[in-house]
Amino acid sequence: MPGDDEAIILRLTRGRSDGEGTFGGLTLPDGWSCVTVELPWVDNKRGVSCIPAGTYSMHMRESGVVGRTTKWRYKYGWHIEDVPGRSLIMIHVANSIYDLDGCIGLGRDFARWGVNPQTHHYDASAPEIRTVSHSLDTFTEFMSHMAPHAGGDVRIQIIDAWAGAPGQEDD
Repeated sequence: MPGDDEAIILRLTRGRSDGEGTFGGLTLPDGWSCVTVELPWVDNKRGVSCIPAGTYSMHMRESGVVGRTTKWRYKYGWHIEDVPGRSLIMIHVANSIYDLDGCIGLGRDFARWGVNPQTHHYDASAPEIRTVSHSLDTFTEFMSHMAPHAGGDVRIQIIDAWAGAPGQEDD
């Protein structure tokens, strides 16, 4: 465990981004890990794009989206700070891109579910899209692992590992 004055760094490696979303894996310094869902990469446009790769500070703050997505089990969540051109980027419960406006959703595994494109509700007769499963349970585990670090120096390093990701040079 890092000393009191050392930063802990979470690592999010994104492996894919397309019209179904941006998908990756998040690993904490203690070895705990989960999968992630974000909006597709659309040039960092607010409300339709995931955030750019980079290293950002994080802190706990009160959040309505965290409250709503956890049925008010949690009132506070982890806020990703100083994202260029963006604000209020949170880590929260989300199973698909329809649950996001630019934040990062957590899940146990990748899945494919039918989602009605008009209502954004899960519907077995609707077209399947890529999702993550067990988001609320995974978020609860994440919050438990992160609880000792509230108030500390916490950062998230986001790496785009898919071919053609922004900032990658062509071979």
